[in-house]
Amino acid sequence: MSLELIIGPMFAGKTSAIQTIIRRHEALGIKCVAYKPIIDNRFGEDSFIYNHDSVKVAAKSVNNLTANRLTQEYNSANLVIIEEGQFFLDLYDFVASAVEEDGKHVVVAGLDGDRFRKPFGQILSLIPIADKVTKLTAFCKRCAKDGNIIPALFTYGSIQSIRSVQIGGAEIYEPVCRVHYIASISQQPPSQSS
Repeated sequence: MSLELIIGPMFAGKTSAIQTIIRRHEALGIKCVAYKPIIDNRFGEDSFIYNHDSVKVAAKSVNNLTANRLTQEYNSANLVIIEEGQFFLDLYDFVASAVEEDGKHVVVAGLDGDRFRKPFGQILSLIPIADKVTKLTAFCKRCAKDGNIIPALFTYGSIQSIRSVQIGGAEIYEPVCRVHYIASISQQPPSQSS
């Protein structure tokens, strides 16, 4: 039983990391089950986890996690993967139960902060009970235009909304370094609620 968190901004490779974990375990014959939030339909309404290169692995789209503890699929799995963990309102309770009561190995991937650099969902509350925490970074998209490879710690959203949850991809979000995040926020007009 263990808990691993893979966190960071968009485009940091979190999904690719969990896809690798799934494939490695399945190659050894270890039963895995993967869950993704039904709200995340950027790549369609199907049962796959896609990375930004459109590589996919099978996953179950769910509204919440807790009800899945009663399924045969969950009970027969040794490894439980949760994609986009920040969207699940029952994340902490499910993960704590899966690891400490059901003896599962759980890997949760997701954003550690929203586009306002505030904690996103319950994912950060898992850090005190995690065995391993990996914070990935992307490359700053704006620095790269100048030929510089600078780590991007944050996700900047170009949308004019004060809502934290706005599902989207590269059309509205970009990975940025601290300098470009601060510059973007200072140039942004006041937000309108939508």
